[in-house]
Amino acid sequence: MRRSVIARINDRLKGMIRRRWSVFSAAQHWLRWGRVCAGGLALWCGLLGLTAEASSPGTCLQFNGTNGYVTIAHTAALNAYPLTITAWIKTLRNAPLYDGIASKYPPAGLDGFSLFVYQGHVRAWYFHNQTSYIWNPSGDNQGVDGGFVADGNWHHVALVVGSTGGSIYVDGNLGGSLAWTGSAGPPTTNTVSMLVGRAFQHPSYTNTFSGEIDEVTLWNRALAPSELNYLKHRSLGGKEDGLLAYYRLDEGTGTTAGDSTANAFNGTVVPNPAWVPSQAAIVLDPIATNCLKLDGVNGYVQVAHTNDLNAYPLTATAWFRTTSTAAQFQGIVDKYADASGDGWAIGVQGGQLRVFITVAAAWPTKRSTPCRQAPSRMGRGTTLLWSSIALAASFSSTVRWWVPVRGRGLPERPVRARRCSSAHIIPIRSILLARSTK
Repeated sequence: MRRSVIARINDRLKGMIRRRWSVFSAAQHWLRWGRVCAGGLALWCGLLGLTAEASSPGTCLQFNGTNGYVTIAHTAALNAYPLTITAWIKTLRNAPLYDGIASKYPPAGLDGFSLFVYQGHVRAWYFHNQTSYIWNPSGDNQGVDGGFVADGNWHHVALVVGSTGGSIYVDGNLGGSLAWTGSAGPPTTNTVSMLVGRAFQHPSYTNTFSGEIDEVTLWNRALAPSELNYLKHRSLGGKEDGLLAYYRLDEGTGTTAGDSTANAFNGTVVPNPAWVPSQAAIVLDPIATNCLKLDGVNGYVQVAHTNDLNAYPLTATAWFRTTSTAAQFQGIVDKYADASGDGWAIGVQGGQLRVFITVAAAWPTKRSTPCRQAPSRMGRGTTLLWSSIALAASFSSTVRWWVPVRGRGLPERPVRARRCSSAHIIPIRSILLARSTK
């Protein structure tokens, strides 16, 4: 259902773009994409329908529970804090053994992290040092409990560590959490290798994972639940913000587990887990390969003015992602000379999507004048998810916008048009806005 909702959004917006694509202003200046006054913004214009094919899970590694695993050489970057680890796993073993999924934990213990299966439950701990940790020594000593996963089905598991503690998510749902004891921080002296398929290299714990593991990721930020749910069914591009290492495990043969990020933290497969076809649910369109990441200070894209860009009717679209709630207007895409009262802009202000379109003859004298912003707020713009925004000006008499409701299709919400002064040189009588979350 989720994929059909996204496809319907894309079809609707692509149809609108084909019918109305253009951009408008009467000003002799520049077209700017992503001019940001405050806060950070990632922007991708014209994204709709980048790829027509769904992702494929490829191959994965099948571990025998005895001696097969992947080792990744130590580097300080892997001692990440904040931290997110994700993986697809499949297991049937329900035993008092540490079946490691992804770990960087020394034999002496109490410095590092481990995500593992113990007695059929996905568990995890994270240590800053011996006195500061996410762990439960007064409980069963196995750390965060994410719930039972040893049912022979594929599950997406994630360990998220931030300033307040650690949480395990299973198939996008919160399984369990623990708060920090002591002070939060990264591992202090950890120099051991990171392992996939084994909890730690300790002579008393020689077993490895029993089952299959695929699509392992390591991030240096705490992903939000909305991000986990968006990403879990997709193959990544390798350039995502904060992604430290990404093991697709699609090699299908050999002794190398390649890291698909530019960091090249490649792993060595030892001694011999089996490469097998994966049935992990990597079924949605892949993540886009490239976008612009803007620093919120002075970066933007500028396109020279031409009369063709002063078009009417118009449609301007963009995909964007931001977490800024700054009070200053942050442009996503605009063609507007500052203080001219002549042009249009789409942006985020105070965490809200905002838009205005006007010409010099009708520039309002007060901020409350309806024709400056129509509507003034389109809903929450501060989000960890990619969102699309479309602005269209035409002769229609209503404003329409669409927001997907999870599992419930695309409700269409007509809004009464806000008409501007008849002194407009160009008879713009309404704004058409479409906002959707991918």
